Amino acid sequence: MSTFQICDEIEQEVNKLWDASPGIGVKELMAKLQSLELTEEVTKQRVKAAKQAIPYKRKDDTPSTTNVILLSEAQTKFVNQKIQERQSVRASRRYKEADEITKGLTTMGIIIDDEFRTWKVGEKKDIKTDEESEQHFSTLSSGVPCSFCGRFFASKNLVFKHLRDVATSCGNSIFATGQKVPEAPSSIRKQEKKETFKAMRRKKTGKAIQHADPAASLWFGDLPISYTRLGGQYKRLRAVLREYLPRDVPQPWLRKVMRKAYRKDGDSENQGEYMGYAIIVFRDSEEADYVRDAVNGKEIKSKVVFAASEEPPDLPDFIIKVKNVKNKDESIEEKKSSFTRGGQDPPMTDQLRPLSIPEMQQRCERILLKLKDQGKVFEIEDGDTSDDGRPKSE
Repeated sequence: MSTFQICDEIEQEVNKLWDASPGIGVKELMAKLQSLELTEEVTKQRVKAAKQAIPYKRKDDTPSTTNVILLSEAQTKFVNQKIQERQSVRASRRYKEADEITKGLTTMGIIIDDEFRTWKVGEKKDIKTDEESEQHFSTLSSGVPCSFCGRFFASKNLVFKHLRDVATSCGNSIFATGQKVPEAPSSIRKQEKKETFKAMRRKKTGKAIQHADPAASLWFGDLPISYTRLGGQYKRLRAVLREYLPRDVPQPWLRKVMRKAYRKDGDSENQGEYMGYAIIVFRDSEEADYVRDAVNGKEIKSKVVFAASEEPPDLPDFIIKVKNVKNKDESIEEKKSSFTRGGQDPPMTDQLRPLSIPEMQQRCERILLKLKDQGKVFEIEDGDTSDDGRPKSE
């Protein structure tokens, strides 16, 4: 039995049990379902979801007062539609929208009972007048008019706030007819500003996407640790780029920053200082080559980088190295040599990684030269070769 069939069977049984005893809780439902021995996969989550999917039914009560609203068939259909919409948004955890629907139905005189999943028509709530609900609005003879009541407001935002309030006559009319109020001008401006900002960021980085071409990436090395700290999204490193990149090159994308990548100028006694590097992506390979030729070997001075700061940080000056990236992460040459400086052992991944064929050939040639200088000859014993004369592999 598939998962969908199990959920459908649980939902059908929950509906039957609910019709027999409305208001039953999840624990009681689980106990009764387990006693029926439908399936072993009756879980609390599935029972709870089945209970939340139970449709609301109208409870027919005899009107006790004359102020009770009489709903037409179209109005009843509208109320059922709004209640279903309320269930949907609550299931999606959009509680603010659900509260707005509840408020609108309550203003129309609809009483919702979530415990027994029913609704009924009660006395219609008194809709606030303009003076009661909008005391903070000044009475104006000119301004932005409301298309429903004709009242003037000081701004368009206040008009939209007035129309969205279901406690007012205009807001209640819009809710009852199922219309939707358009977005307020301030919300539209905020959204346009956000989209413009995103477009500017895309324009700045150009083609600097996550899977960028390695030819458009550069390796910036010999970076002191103080320049590669994460504070402010590498604001110190970005300040270096703003000051020393060519003026016609937009700000690139920092793809990767490593703080303690290797040690520099070390020996057997002194391990040397830790240095970092950054993989920076530009718009294309031509721009990357242009930046490499312009920046490689430059002396980075902290006083120049932070000249506009009121309290410039006390950071060291350094000579920056810039190389092309040969793979997605970093330069292969730097990866081979940088970790073995200052008497340091290479990383465990490099030690366990098998050698490539060119590296094995070079090592074999060096071993043969050493043996030849020592007057020794490398010979293969009988039985250790195959039919074509090659050494056998163990």
